[in-house]
Amino acid sequence: MFRKLLITICFIFTYNNMVNANENIYFINLNLLFNNSLFGKDVNKKIFDKGTLINKSIQDYEKIIKEEKIKLNSQKNVINDDEYVNKNLLLEDNISKYASDINNKKNDLEKFKFEANNKFLNELITILEIYSKENSIDMIFKKDSLLIVNNKFDLTNKILDLLNKKVKNFNIE
Repeated sequence: MFRKLLITICFIFTYNNMVNANENIYFINLNLLFNNSLFGKDVNKKIFDKGTLINKSIQDYEKIIKEEKIKLNSQKNVINDDEYVNKNLLLEDNISKYASDINNKKNDLEKFKFEANNKFLNELITILEIYSKENSIDMIFKKDSLLIVNNKFDLTNKILDLLNKKVKNFNIE
């Protein structure tokens, strides 16, 4: 009889601990946080603006190159062969410089995206650490890594509010 009582008590404590552990596991939607936070909106706008400038530069370079090719072809019969070859080499050199400049701008944009993502994650981790300590949360998962989960364990909106209060805008240029 005592043995059955002891087993029952152990089972109750074990079950109780499992229930408590389940209640302290939550998840967040990182994409929603990044796209809907003030910080994320600011970053996305800056990325869009930088991308637009790069596209405009590409169009401007293409226009300049096209005009230079037309001008060179129109001079083909007027200038001597050596001068034509030199101007053609100069044009190819300009094309190479333009391509290098565009690649540098694209690399700068990728670097900017990387730095923005790191800054966002660092701010988010700080907020999550504080929130989890204050609310006795054991684990917080990314929603993307979960197959099925009950929405009552979703902290995304609470964290979004905290993120918007703490980080208003993005300060990397």
